[in-house]
Amino acid sequence: MTLPLLAFLLLAPQTVELTPTDDVWVYPHASDGAHDANLRVWGYEGKAAPADATEAEELSMAYLKWDVASVPAGKKLTKARLVLTNIANPGYTLEQAKAAPLQARPLAPDFTEKSWEFESLGKLLPKREKLDVFGVGAPEKLVADKPAPIEIDLMKGPNDFGKYLAAALGSPSKQMALALTSTIDMATLGRTGIYKFYSRDERDATVRPRLVLTFE
Repeated sequence: MTLPLLAFLLLAPQTVELTPTDDVWVYPHASDGAHDANLRVWGYEGKAAPADATEAEELSMAYLKWDVASVPAGKKLTKARLVLTNIANPGYTLEQAKAAPLQARPLAPDFTEKSWEFESLGKLLPKREKLDVFGVGAPEKLVADKPAPIEIDLMKGPNDFGKYLAAALGSPSKQMALALTSTIDMATLGRTGIYKFYSRDERDATVRPRLVLTFE
């Protein structure tokens, strides 16, 4: 291998794609919060993230966790995207989705699908302020009978995802988690006011959640 080619390969951006090791539909009446093929998110009276477990009973969130041990350490993170796929024909309109997009928030990775119980939520709530959000996302377009891609730019801020990922890489567990929330209001919009996207348990791997990280 020539030196110029080796230098090019060393300097070329490196992309890592990760599927969650665990994801949970966080709702007290979930039929199977840990193993449902879909995750569902909605808010309540303008609230996206609850202040306590009692308030959490009024809304729905999704918790996702990754093993980041394979992520290269010591390289500069230039892009970070969370790619989701909403089921076909969602009830909401583009205008409603853009007014109340999905929000990615920091969350302690202290959960597993296997042991998940809604009753433990009081010890595992996401950070709930606007400044805690890493990024937001909604479908760019809706096509009849077609699943709707949703992409969240985690580098958009206001919160610093690069710093958050670095902390996870430096932890003994090498695990990182995110909570997905939204202010879209099912109480007002009815069943149209729901984000319903595929989980890691969906048979079709192409629509499962993906964390896409680019380094240089």
